[in-house]
Amino acid sequence: MRESENRAGDKLYNLDEINSLINDLNNKNKSTREKAQDTIISNGELVISSLVNALSDPRDRVRWEIVKILDEIHVDWTKHADEQTIKTLIGDLNNKDGRVRVRARNALVSIGGKSVFALTEALKSKEQWTRWEAAKALSEIGDS
Repeated sequence: MRESENRAGDKLYNLDEINSLINDLNNKNKSTREKAQDTIISNGELVISSLVNALSDPRDRVRWEIVKILDEIHVDWTKHADEQTIKTLIGDLNNKDGRVRVRARNALVSIGGKSVFALTEALKSKEQWTRWEAAKALSEIGDS
């Protein structure tokens, strides 16, 4: 049985299984993506570090799906966020898809203080969407 065919609730024990599921998040088949999401979510804390690392994945769909999953896991994943994670999310603030921009902004707000410097720098961007989303994120961080 392939890792992505595991039933939700099965526990993942190695990085290859987790990476296989992360790759399945880019699958064109919705059912395959949903099975991967369910299995990842059911593993919660066990997969957080891998998910946060995958926020730097060059594939838009993978990053989109991971941010959705992180919203659903209800585990503090922000302690795993590093400079590369923040840099990738800042880049997503200028994505042509507004949903991607909003999810990236929400992730940066969740990260909080660690993302403030990068968001402040993003206010200097030549890209209008990046400046707008960065300003909104900073405002939301300031309100919390």
